[in-house]
Amino acid sequence: MPNFEKDFTVVESTVEGAGAMTYWTLRGAVQHALLKQEWLAQGLHEDLLLAAPSDEKLLRRAVEDLASGDLFVETIKSTGELALVYKTEQDGLPKYTPMAKWKLAPTGRPGAANESVPVQTFSEDGDTSLHDIVLASFMRGLGRVTSEDVSVWLTRLVSGNYMQGVVARPETGGIYYVPPFTIGEWRKVKAVLDKVTNHQILNVPMVKNDEAIETIYTATMNEMKKVAASLQKELENADNKREDGLKTQAEKAALAKAKLARLEQFMGRTMPEVNEQLENLRADLFAAAAIAGDKK
Repeated sequence: MPNFEKDFTVVESTVEGAGAMTYWTLRGAVQHALLKQEWLAQGLHEDLLLAAPSDEKLLRRAVEDLASGDLFVETIKSTGELALVYKTEQDGLPKYTPMAKWKLAPTGRPGAANESVPVQTFSEDGDTSLHDIVLASFMRGLGRVTSEDVSVWLTRLVSGNYMQGVVARPETGGIYYVPPFTIGEWRKVKAVLDKVTNHQILNVPMVKNDEAIETIYTATMNEMKKVAASLQKELENADNKREDGLKTQAEKAALAKAKLARLEQFMGRTMPEVNEQLENLRADLFAAAAIAGDKK
Protein backbone atom coordinates (compact mmCIF):
# COMPACT_ATOMS: atom_id res chain seq x y z
CA MET A 1 0.00 0.00 0.00
CA PRO A 2 1.19 3.57 -0.65
CA ASN A 3 2.82 5.53 2.15
CA PHE A 4 0.80 8.71 2.03
CA GLU A 5 3.23 10.79 4.04
CA LYS A 6 6.03 10.04 1.55
CA ASP A 7 4.28 9.21 -1.71
CA PHE A 8 1.76 12.06 -2.00
CA THR A 9 1.87 15.82 -1.71
CA VAL A 10 -0.95 18.02 -0.46
CA VAL A 11 -1.97 20.59 -3.07
CA GLU A 12 -4.58 23.26 -3.69
CA SER A 13 -8.00 21.92 -4.67
CA THR A 14 -7.70 23.68 -8.04
CA VAL A 15 -4.73 21.55 -9.14
CA GLU A 16 -5.69 19.47 -12.18
CA GLY A 17 -5.25 15.72 -11.82
CA ALA A 18 -5.39 15.75 -8.02
CA GLY A 19 -7.13 13.02 -6.07
CA ALA A 20 -7.87 13.32 -2.38
CA MET A 21 -7.26 11.66 0.92
CA THR A 22 -10.71 11.34 2.47
CA TYR A 23 -12.21 10.50 5.83
CA TRP A 24 -15.49 11.26 7.55
CA THR A 25 -17.16 12.08 10.83
CA LEU A 26 -20.74 10.94 11.40
CA ARG A 27 -23.43 12.28 13.69
CA GLY A 28 -27.13 11.55 13.99
CA ALA A 29 -29.61 9.92 11.64
CA VAL A 30 -31.32 11.01 8.43
CA GLN A 31 -34.57 10.18 6.70
CA HIS A 32 -33.88 7.87 3.78
CA ALA A 33 -36.37 9.75 1.59
CA LEU A 34 -34.36 12.99 1.95
CA LEU A 35 -31.11 11.16 1.23
CA LYS A 36 -32.58 9.58 -1.90
CA GLN A 37 -34.02 12.85 -3.15
CA GLU A 38 -30.69 14.68 -2.95
CA TRP A 39 -28.75 11.65 -4.25
CA LEU A 40 -30.80 11.61 -7.45
CA ALA A 41 -30.64 15.42 -7.71
CA GLN A 42 -26.83 15.12 -7.84
CA GLY A 43 -27.14 12.69 -10.76
CA LEU A 44 -25.66 9.76 -8.87
CA HIS A 45 -26.58 6.14 -9.69
CA GLU A 46 -29.58 5.02 -7.66
CA ASP A 47 -28.25 1.46 -7.35
CA LEU A 48 -25.29 2.83 -5.34
CA LEU A 49 -27.54 4.54 -2.80
CA LEU A 50 -27.71 3.17 0.73
CA ALA A 51 -30.89 1.14 1.21
CA ALA A 52 -33.27 1.92 4.05
CA PRO A 53 -33.00 -0.57 6.94
CA SER A 54 -35.21 -3.62 6.52
CA ASP A 55 -37.94 -4.45 9.02
CA GLU A 56 -35.79 -7.39 10.19
CA LYS A 57 -32.88 -5.07 10.92
CA LEU A 58 -35.10 -2.60 12.75
CA LEU A 59 -36.54 -5.32 14.98
CA ARG A 60 -33.08 -6.62 15.85
CA ARG A 61 -31.91 -3.11 16.71
CA ALA A 62 -34.94 -2.54 18.91
CA VAL A 63 -34.38 -5.77 20.85
CA GLU A 64 -30.61 -5.26 21.06
CA ASP A 65 -31.23 -1.87 22.68
CA LEU A 66 -32.60 -3.82 25.66
CA ALA A 67 -29.51 -6.00 26.00
CA SER A 68 -27.00 -5.12 28.71
CA GLY A 69 -25.10 -6.87 31.47
CA ASP A 70 -26.52 -10.40 31.72
CA LEU A 71 -29.19 -9.75 29.07
CA PHE A 72 -28.44 -11.05 25.57
CA VAL A 73 -30.23 -11.34 22.23
CA GLU A 74 -30.49 -14.72 20.53
CA THR A 75 -32.04 -15.84 17.25
CA ILE A 76 -34.18 -18.95 17.51
CA LYS A 77 -33.40 -20.64 14.20
CA SER A 78 -36.35 -23.01 14.24
CA THR A 79 -38.93 -20.21 14.46
CA GLY A 80 -37.03 -17.12 13.33
CA GLU A 81 -37.92 -15.36 16.59
CA LEU A 82 -35.63 -12.96 18.42
CA ALA A 83 -35.33 -13.70 22.11
CA LEU A 84 -34.14 -11.51 24.95
CA VAL A 85 -32.52 -13.95 27.36
CA TYR A 86 -30.90 -13.56 30.76
CA LYS A 87 -27.89 -15.47 31.99
CA THR A 88 -27.81 -17.35 35.28
CA GLU A 89 -25.86 -20.31 36.59
CA GLN A 90 -27.10 -23.79 37.35
CA ASP A 91 -24.78 -26.43 38.82
CA GLY A 92 -21.84 -24.20 37.95
CA LEU A 93 -22.84 -23.95 34.29
CA PRO A 94 -24.29 -20.94 32.46
CA LYS A 95 -28.01 -21.08 31.82
CA TYR A 96 -29.87 -18.82 29.39
CA THR A 97 -33.57 -18.26 30.03
CA PRO A 98 -35.88 -16.38 27.63
CA MET A 99 -37.44 -13.26 29.08
CA ALA A 100 -39.39 -12.34 25.95
CA LYS A 101 -39.59 -13.25 22.27
CA TRP A 102 -40.60 -11.35 19.14
CA LYS A 103 -41.19 -11.98 15.47
CA LEU A 104 -42.44 -9.96 12.54
CA ALA A 105 -46.00 -10.28 11.29
CA PRO A 106 -47.51 -8.71 8.13
CA THR A 107 -49.28 -5.41 8.68
CA GLY A 108 -51.93 -6.26 6.11
CA ARG A 109 -51.95 -2.61 5.06
CA PRO A 110 -50.85 -2.14 1.42
CA GLY A 111 -48.82 1.02 0.97
CA ALA A 112 -47.84 1.26 4.63
CA ALA A 113 -44.35 2.51 5.52
CA ASN A 114 -43.56 -0.93 6.87
CA GLU A 115 -44.66 -4.29 5.47
CA SER A 116 -44.51 -5.96 8.89
CA VAL A 117 -44.71 -5.13 12.56
CA PRO A 118 -43.18 -6.75 15.67
CA VAL A 119 -45.42 -9.01 17.72
CA GLN A 120 -44.48 -10.44 21.09
CA THR A 121 -44.76 -14.22 21.01
CA PHE A 122 -43.66 -14.87 24.59
CA SER A 123 -43.29 -13.01 27.87
CA GLU A 124 -41.93 -14.70 30.96
CA ASP A 125 -44.33 -12.95 33.31
CA GLY A 126 -47.01 -11.78 30.88
CA ASP A 127 -45.77 -8.20 31.05
CA THR A 128 -46.04 -6.16 27.83
CA SER A 129 -43.84 -3.24 28.90
CA LEU A 130 -40.82 -4.60 27.02
CA HIS A 131 -42.93 -5.01 23.91
CA ASP A 132 -44.09 -1.40 24.17
CA ILE A 133 -40.43 -0.31 24.18
CA VAL A 134 -39.52 -2.57 21.23
CA LEU A 135 -42.51 -1.46 19.19
CA ALA A 136 -41.83 2.23 19.84
CA SER A 137 -38.16 1.82 18.86
CA PHE A 138 -39.15 -0.08 15.71
CA MET A 139 -41.61 2.59 14.62
CA ARG A 140 -39.10 5.40 15.27
CA GLY A 141 -36.57 3.64 13.06
CA LEU A 142 -38.83 3.37 10.02
CA GLY A 143 -37.26 5.21 7.09
CA ARG A 144 -34.31 6.41 9.19
CA VAL A 145 -30.68 5.74 8.29
CA THR A 146 -28.31 5.71 11.28
CA SER A 147 -24.66 6.73 11.48
CA GLU A 148 -23.78 3.04 11.69
CA ASP A 149 -25.59 2.39 8.40
CA VAL A 150 -23.80 5.31 6.73
CA SER A 151 -20.38 4.25 8.00
CA VAL A 152 -20.64 0.75 6.50
CA TRP A 153 -22.06 2.16 3.26
CA LEU A 154 -19.37 4.83 2.79
CA THR A 155 -16.60 2.30 3.38
CA ARG A 156 -18.01 -0.04 0.73
CA LEU A 157 -18.68 2.83 -1.66
CA VAL A 158 -15.26 4.48 -1.52
CA SER A 159 -13.31 1.21 -1.79
CA GLY A 160 -15.54 -0.51 -4.36
CA ASN A 161 -15.35 -0.71 -8.15
CA TYR A 162 -17.22 2.59 -8.60
CA MET A 163 -14.95 4.96 -6.64
CA GLN A 164 -11.90 2.65 -6.70
CA GLY A 165 -10.34 4.19 -3.61
CA VAL A 166 -7.54 2.54 -1.67
CA VAL A 167 -6.89 2.41 2.07
CA ALA A 168 -4.48 5.15 3.00
CA ARG A 169 -3.78 3.82 6.49
CA PRO A 170 -4.25 0.03 6.53
CA GLU A 171 -3.01 -0.19 10.12
CA THR A 172 -5.90 1.92 11.43
CA GLY A 173 -8.43 2.10 8.59
CA GLY A 174 -10.87 4.96 8.16
CA ILE A 175 -8.75 7.01 5.73
CA TYR A 176 -8.83 6.43 1.97
CA TYR A 177 -7.31 7.85 -1.18
CA VAL A 178 -9.78 8.61 -3.98
CA PRO A 179 -8.05 8.79 -7.38
CA PRO A 180 -8.44 11.73 -9.78
CA PHE A 181 -10.74 9.88 -12.19
CA THR A 182 -13.47 9.37 -9.54
CA ILE A 183 -12.94 12.35 -7.23
CA GLY A 184 -15.66 14.29 -9.06
CA GLU A 185 -18.26 11.66 -8.20
CA TRP A 186 -16.99 11.44 -4.62
CA ARG A 187 -17.46 15.20 -4.26
CA LYS A 188 -21.11 14.69 -5.27
CA VAL A 189 -21.48 12.15 -2.44
CA LYS A 190 -20.03 14.75 -0.07
CA ALA A 191 -22.49 17.35 -1.38
CA VAL A 192 -25.41 15.02 -0.65
CA LEU A 193 -24.37 14.46 2.95
CA ASP A 194 -23.55 18.14 3.44
CA LYS A 195 -27.08 19.11 2.43
CA VAL A 196 -29.30 16.60 4.23
CA THR A 197 -27.25 15.26 7.18
CA ASN A 198 -24.95 16.32 10.01
CA HIS A 199 -22.23 14.03 8.64
CA GLN A 200 -19.01 15.43 7.20
CA ILE A 201 -16.76 14.04 4.49
CA LEU A 202 -13.37 15.73 4.60
CA ASN A 203 -11.22 15.71 1.45
CA VAL A 204 -7.53 16.67 1.38
CA PRO A 205 -6.40 17.24 -2.25
CA MET A 206 -3.24 15.29 -3.15
CA VAL A 207 -1.09 14.40 -6.13
CA LYS A 208 1.23 11.41 -6.38
CA ASN A 209 4.99 11.67 -6.31
CA ASP A 210 7.05 9.82 -8.91
CA GLU A 211 8.41 7.36 -6.37
CA ALA A 212 4.87 6.24 -5.49
CA ILE A 213 4.31 4.67 -8.91
CA GLU A 214 6.24 1.48 -8.24
CA THR A 215 4.38 0.92 -4.97
CA ILE A 216 0.97 1.39 -6.58
CA TYR A 217 2.03 -0.72 -9.56
CA THR A 218 2.96 -3.65 -7.31
CA ALA A 219 -0.20 -3.35 -5.22
CA THR A 220 -2.33 -3.25 -8.37
CA MET A 221 -0.52 -6.24 -9.87
CA ASN A 222 -1.08 -8.28 -6.70
CA GLU A 223 -4.75 -7.31 -6.52
CA MET A 224 -5.43 -8.24 -10.15
CA LYS A 225 -3.59 -11.55 -9.80
CA LYS A 226 -5.82 -12.45 -6.86
CA VAL A 227 -8.91 -11.54 -8.86
CA ALA A 228 -7.73 -13.61 -11.83
CA ALA A 229 -6.94 -16.62 -9.61
CA SER A 230 -10.43 -16.46 -8.08
CA LEU A 231 -12.07 -16.23 -11.51
CA GLN A 232 -9.94 -19.11 -12.78
CA LYS A 233 -11.29 -21.33 -9.99
CA GLU A 234 -14.83 -20.40 -10.96
CA LEU A 235 -14.09 -21.29 -14.56
CA GLU A 236 -12.59 -24.65 -13.61
CA ASN A 237 -15.82 -25.50 -11.74
CA ALA A 238 -18.06 -24.18 -14.52
CA ASP A 239 -19.77 -27.56 -15.01
CA ASN A 240 -21.28 -27.23 -11.54
CA LYS A 241 -22.32 -23.58 -11.91
CA ARG A 242 -25.57 -21.96 -13.04
CA GLU A 243 -25.77 -19.62 -16.02
CA ASP A 244 -26.50 -16.49 -13.95
CA GLY A 245 -23.63 -17.25 -11.57
CA LEU A 246 -21.16 -17.60 -14.43
CA LYS A 247 -22.39 -14.36 -15.98
CA THR A 248 -21.82 -12.61 -12.66
CA GLN A 249 -18.22 -13.87 -12.60
CA ALA A 250 -17.71 -12.73 -16.20
CA GLU A 251 -18.96 -9.28 -15.23
CA LYS A 252 -16.49 -9.24 -12.32
CA ALA A 253 -13.71 -9.86 -14.83
CA ALA A 254 -14.96 -6.96 -16.94
CA LEU A 255 -15.11 -4.66 -13.90
CA ALA A 256 -11.59 -5.65 -12.86
CA LYS A 257 -10.35 -4.97 -16.38
CA ALA A 258 -12.00 -1.54 -16.37
CA LYS A 259 -10.49 -0.72 -12.98
CA LEU A 260 -7.07 -1.83 -14.22
CA ALA A 261 -7.39 0.42 -17.28
CA ARG A 262 -8.06 3.46 -15.08
CA LEU A 263 -5.18 2.63 -12.77
CA GLU A 264 -2.87 2.17 -15.77
CA GLN A 265 -3.85 5.63 -16.94
CA PHE A 266 -3.24 7.00 -13.46
CA MET A 267 0.21 5.38 -13.21
CA GLY A 268 1.25 5.91 -16.81
CA ARG A 269 2.22 2.22 -17.04
CA THR A 270 0.53 -0.84 -18.50
CA MET A 271 0.11 -4.49 -17.50
CA PRO A 272 -0.48 -6.27 -20.82
CA GLU A 273 -0.25 -9.83 -19.47
CA VAL A 274 -2.77 -9.23 -16.71
CA ASN A 275 -5.04 -7.38 -19.14
CA GLU A 276 -4.95 -10.32 -21.54
CA GLN A 277 -5.61 -12.81 -18.74
CA LEU A 278 -8.64 -10.89 -17.50
CA GLU A 279 -10.02 -10.55 -21.03
CA ASN A 280 -9.60 -14.28 -21.68
CA LEU A 281 -11.31 -15.12 -18.40
CA ARG A 282 -14.17 -12.75 -19.20
CA ALA A 283 -14.71 -14.34 -22.61
CA ASP A 284 -14.37 -17.91 -21.31
CA LEU A 285 -16.80 -17.30 -18.45
CA PHE A 286 -19.40 -15.82 -20.80
CA ALA A 287 -18.94 -18.83 -23.07
CA ALA A 288 -19.37 -21.19 -20.12
CA ALA A 289 -22.53 -19.31 -19.12
CA ALA A 290 -23.96 -19.81 -22.60
CA ILE A 291 -23.25 -23.56 -22.39
CA ALA A 292 -24.89 -23.71 -18.97
CA GLY A 293 -27.91 -21.91 -20.39
CA ASP A 294 -28.24 -24.46 -23.19
CA LYS A 295 -28.39 -27.26 -20.61
CA LYS A 296 -31.57 -25.89 -19.04
